Amino acid sequence: MKPFLSVTPCLVLLTALPAASGAETHYQGKPVRHWVQMLQNKDLLRRQRAVVALGQIGRSDKTALPALRDSLKDDDTSVRIAAAGALNALGADPELTARHCPRWRPP
Repeated sequence: MKPFLSVTPCLVLLTALPAASGAETHYQGKPVRHWVQMLQNKDLLRRQRAVVALGQIGRSDKTALPALRDSLKDDDTSVRIAAAGALNALGADPELTARHCPRWRPP
């Protein structure tokens, strides 16, 4: 009976993991995928807002980081600088941001 008791808590934890990990992070009521899609928008202000949102989301959900890295290649300098600042705040490699956004300087 003793081995059964030691295995049972593990099974309970494992069954709870998919539900917890399946929850998508939200910012201002919108999920990560919304903000990632907004990075493709033609409107500059929407892209800037998306970078800010993904920077906030990235504090708790690292799935936002690849989209922020991609924003370092945006056509607009202000979006690239905002992405570099967000990545820096999240602890990204400064070399990465400097390579794609030479105008960005760490605070």
